[in-house]
Amino acid sequence: DEVRQKVVADWTAAEISKRLAAKADELGKRLKAGATLDVIASELKLEKQTKRGVKREADDVDFGKEGAAAMFGVGEGGTGLVPSPTGDGQILYKVAEVFEPAGADASSVPDDAQKSFTSGMSDDLLDQLVAQLQTQYDVRIDQAAVAQASTR
Repeated sequence: DEVRQKVVADWTAAEISKRLAAKADELGKRLKAGATLDVIASELKLEKQTKRGVKREADDVDFGKEGAAAMFGVGEGGTGLVPSPTGDGQILYKVAEVFEPAGADASSVPDDAQKSFTSGMSDDLLDQLVAQLQTQYDVRIDQAAVAQASTR
């Protein structure tokens, strides 16, 4: 009897999740087709919410880290669906505007990203220099020297 109750509860939860996902997909298609969030929200007797200041790679309280990342992946005017951070629903969103933050300068870039950019630019410049030198000078590889260097 306990097993039956658990199976019924699990099936019910899975069915609710499946139907919610299907409804969310339908609403997402309507939004992409031109319906407004105001119309969709009023039909469902829900309140449309506007959120400003969503930051890239932030663990947003309303959208979670995955939701914030998804929003930065679509750009202005883009729409999408993300699971709510609490796991009990889906969030249908539309990116209304995109703008550069007021304090966007080099100091706002995380240290690891700065190091990655610096390393990448250094590698690119070195590659360009080597390519330029190879066009100017006759380059030959001394295989014996390479073999000798790699055995030490």
